[in-house]
Amino acid sequence: MKLNHNNNENTPELDLSDEETLTQLLNSDVLKPSTDVEKEATETAIKELKPAKITLTLSGSENAQLTRMASVKNQSVKEFLLSKIQEMFLESNVGQPLISAPSNLSGVKVAGKKINAPTGMARRG
Repeated sequence: MKLNHNNNENTPELDLSDEETLTQLLNSDVLKPSTDVEKEATETAIKELKPAKITLTLSGSENAQLTRMASVKNQSVKEFLLSKIQEMFLESNVGQPLISAPSNLSGVKVAGKKINAPTGMARRG
């Protein structure tokens, strides 16, 4: 039995009576997910990342405050800081904006100033 798709001249015929063709068709599992080389390379690169070590210098009062906060949670200061970093930056607030000041003030300390829209441009319906 020969199978020809839509009698298109560009499509080769499949000879289903040929044992080799049948074997190839049976061995090619179309439902099996194809391997994504780029995804595998990315996952391998992530697994090979080495942990970063960060040195932090704190004042005496900052250290005392962190020590108190950590002791409330029965943690060391290191464990407390790591849990807070995970909680505040790495696990949540995925869409949290990182804009802290208008672009014309980049590099300038803005100490609590808010980003505002130009006045007179807001429409009230």
